[in-house]
Amino acid sequence: MIITIDGETSDGIPLPITIMNFLEDKLNLFFEERNYGEKIQKIYAGFICVSEVFESFAVVRPPRILRKEPALEIEYKLDFHTYRKMNDEERQEYALEEFIKAMEKFVETKKVKDFDGYEFIKDLKVFAHAVPRLFRRCW
Repeated sequence: MIITIDGETSDGIPLPITIMNFLEDKLNLFFEERNYGEKIQKIYAGFICVSEVFESFAVVRPPRILRKEPALEIEYKLDFHTYRKMNDEERQEYALEEFIKAMEKFVETKKVKDFDGYEFIKDLKVFAHAVPRLFRRCW
């Protein structure tokens, strides 16, 4: 399983590239040898965190399974005011928490043949539990 994370933020809110790259690297190390089926082997996750001024331009698209590769595209929103008040470590954990929620909603609402979404969520939660310790060791 390969996971990529990207984000879109408003002016005045930093997109912590280093922090998100760190999270993405750790996710990929954790999930490197794991396989949840042939249908989804890669996840493109994107978060949107914009002020009210840009809300109408930053609509979260529904998740979709790609046809040309065994991958899922999923987007989720982060609360602008919450995110803005956080430090980089908190932002990383918040982005991960919201990713887990988005994946849980996807697994609950869309049954995908040959993808063990429940096992993926279980492993994602194990990873999330370890993130604060991983983050502190890095910085």
